Amino acid sequence: MRQTISFIVLRSTGSSVCHFTFPRLWLWLGLLAAVGLAVAAGFAGRDYLRLRQAADTRNQLEAAFIGQQEEIHDQRLRIQQFAKEIDGLKDQLVALNQFEKKVRIIANLEIDNDSDSLFGVGGDMVEDLNTRIDLETQHDDLVREVHQQSEMLQQMAALQNQSFEQLLDAMQDKLN
Repeated sequence: MRQTISFIVLRSTGSSVCHFTFPRLWLWLGLLAAVGLAVAAGFAGRDYLRLRQAADTRNQLEAAFIGQQEEIHDQRLRIQQFAKEIDGLKDQLVALNQFEKKVRIIANLEIDNDSDSLFGVGGDMVEDLNTRIDLETQHDDLVREVHQQSEMLQQMAALQNQSFEQLLDAMQDKLN
């Protein structure tokens, strides 16, 4: 004889009683299927949470990347602005050198030949920086040139200062 399990369902309304009889094997198969479904749901939930975390991480990284791209763009624009300022400083140094020469002529002092070396051989200034270059491809070149010309301007300013001090000394000697 096959072993069976019976379920009796009583209703509170007093209507007929329902009677269910299942082979015991079906009960074990049903329990096994329920456990299998619960395990599968657990794995699916875990995978869903992992995917959700991965998507959140990707979104955060994408936002950080976009922020860094904007920051790089801003920094490149600032470098272009620095290049323009360096060009302006070179123009100011030329004007100061010309002013010094005029003062020497007015004061009837000899023009210092060292002041020509301030601007290189023949008195020419270095070329202006190209502030309109494509910063996406030639950024490093502009940064390198800005750095080189910045150092050069520091040296030129020191030489110009020294030249003005010599001019002042010469004018004081002339007055005495």
